[in-house]
Amino acid sequence: MKRNHFRWSVAIWLSLSLTVFVSCGGDSEEAEGSDVTQDNQVQTDTTVETDTVVETDTVVDPTDSIEEDLAADVPVEEAYVPPVTDYPEGPYGKIVGTVIKNHVFLNPESGKALQFASLYKHPKKKVLLINSSAGWCGYCKQEAYELREVYSTYASKGLEVWFTLFQDYEGGPATVDFWDSWMTSMAPTYPTLLDTAFELGAYFNVDATPMNMIIDLSTMEIVYLQTGYDKVGMLNKLDQLLQ
Repeated sequence: MKRNHFRWSVAIWLSLSLTVFVSCGGDSEEAEGSDVTQDNQVQTDTTVETDTVVETDTVVDPTDSIEEDLAADVPVEEAYVPPVTDYPEGPYGKIVGTVIKNHVFLNPESGKALQFASLYKHPKKKVLLINSSAGWCGYCKQEAYELREVYSTYASKGLEVWFTLFQDYEGGPATVDFWDSWMTSMAPTYPTLLDTAFELGAYFNVDATPMNMIIDLSTMEIVYLQTGYDKVGMLNKLDQLLQ
């Protein structure tokens, strides 16, 4: 009887132990399965994230788009091409019978430069009388007054006059302020310019100021060149050229 009871107790213990073992084993497997599932989920998430970041194998330079934006915003200016000056080619000379160089002077009234080329083959002007004077020169002032009548007489016949100043009353460089003073006192009716670089100094001796030159505008040839003020000789030449 006791033996049977012992056997029954052992059977019950074994049965309980087996149940516990199976139950624990199942929980362990579920736990392991859960871990695997989480690992798979992590791997899956990692894979998705990697696929999202790496879209292409091409390496993109971030400065490219910046440069393109800048290029689109900044307008491209066309290169400035200076106008072609129509003027006779050299060689140029400094005496009667030679072609004069294309000299440039300042017109303070307009603030712009004037050059001989602006008169070359002029449709209405035939000759240019250009004078080189200084504020300290007495004969220059006399001629400045008398040129008003000469200009009014010959302008309709094709005469143009450019009266240039290279020095002021004290012998200093001619300035715009000096030009203003000269214009107020002389009241010229013809263009009065500044020869700031004294370009006409290459054609005469300063001690013999003023200098008067007449240029044929069809060829830019010097046809008259006189230092000092010779009104009679200048008018005779104008009559000859503009008859």
